[in-house]
Amino acid sequence: MQIKGSIFITVKEIQMLNGSPSYEVARREHQKVRKALNKKGKYLTIKEYSSFFEIPFGEVVEFLSHCR
Repeated sequence: MQIKGSIFITVKEIQMLNGSPSYEVARREHQKVRKALNKKGKYLTIKEYSSFFEIPFGEVVEFLSHCR
Protein backbone atom coordinates (compact mmCIF):
# COMPACT_ATOMS: atom_id res chain seq x y z
CA MET A 1 0.00 0.00 0.00
CA GLN A 2 1.39 3.37 -1.00
CA ILE A 3 1.17 6.38 1.28
CA LYS A 4 -0.64 9.30 -0.26
CA GLY A 5 0.98 12.58 0.77
CA SER A 6 3.42 12.88 3.66
CA ILE A 7 4.80 10.01 5.76
CA PHE A 8 3.92 12.00 8.88
CA ILE A 9 0.65 11.72 10.77
CA THR A 10 -1.02 14.90 11.96
CA VAL A 11 -3.07 15.56 15.06
CA LYS A 12 -6.13 16.06 12.84
CA GLU A 13 -5.60 12.62 11.28
CA ILE A 14 -5.29 11.01 14.72
CA GLN A 15 -8.54 12.72 15.63
CA MET A 16 -10.20 11.15 12.55
CA LEU A 17 -8.70 7.70 13.26
CA ASN A 18 -10.05 7.75 16.79
CA GLY A 19 -13.39 9.24 15.83
CA SER A 20 -12.84 11.78 18.56
CA PRO A 21 -14.61 15.14 18.49
CA SER A 22 -11.78 16.64 20.57
CA TYR A 23 -8.69 18.02 18.86
CA GLU A 24 -7.07 18.38 22.30
CA VAL A 25 -7.37 14.64 23.07
CA ALA A 26 -5.73 13.80 19.72
CA ARG A 27 -2.99 16.38 20.36
CA ARG A 28 -2.19 14.81 23.72
CA GLU A 29 -2.08 11.35 22.12
CA HIS A 30 0.33 12.61 19.43
CA GLN A 31 2.48 14.13 22.17
CA LYS A 32 2.30 10.97 24.32
CA VAL A 33 3.63 8.80 21.48
CA ARG A 34 6.42 11.25 20.64
CA LYS A 35 7.46 11.39 24.30
CA ALA A 36 7.40 7.60 24.69
CA LEU A 37 9.60 7.26 21.59
CA ASN A 38 11.94 10.03 22.80
CA LYS A 39 11.25 12.11 19.70
CA LYS A 40 12.87 15.54 19.87
CA GLY A 41 10.87 17.19 17.10
CA LYS A 42 7.18 17.68 16.58
CA TYR A 43 6.82 15.08 13.82
CA LEU A 44 5.54 11.53 14.11
CA THR A 45 5.49 9.06 11.24
CA ILE A 46 2.51 6.89 10.41
CA LYS A 47 4.71 3.83 10.97
CA GLU A 48 5.76 4.99 14.46
CA TYR A 49 2.15 5.69 15.39
CA SER A 50 0.80 2.38 14.11
CA SER A 51 3.63 0.41 15.75
CA PHE A 52 3.13 2.14 19.09
CA PHE A 53 -0.56 1.22 19.21
CA GLU A 54 -0.02 -2.16 17.49
CA ILE A 55 -2.37 -1.24 14.64
CA PRO A 56 -1.51 -2.81 11.27
CA PHE A 57 0.37 -0.19 9.24
CA GLY A 58 -1.59 -1.03 6.08
CA GLU A 59 -4.92 -0.38 7.78
CA VAL A 60 -3.81 3.05 8.97
CA VAL A 61 -2.46 3.96 5.52
CA GLU A 62 -5.65 2.75 3.84
CA PHE A 63 -7.82 4.79 6.19
CA LEU A 64 -5.70 7.91 5.77
CA SER A 65 -5.55 7.59 2.00
CA HIS A 66 -9.29 8.26 1.91
CA CYS A 67 -8.85 11.39 4.03
CA ARG A 68 -5.90 12.94 2.22
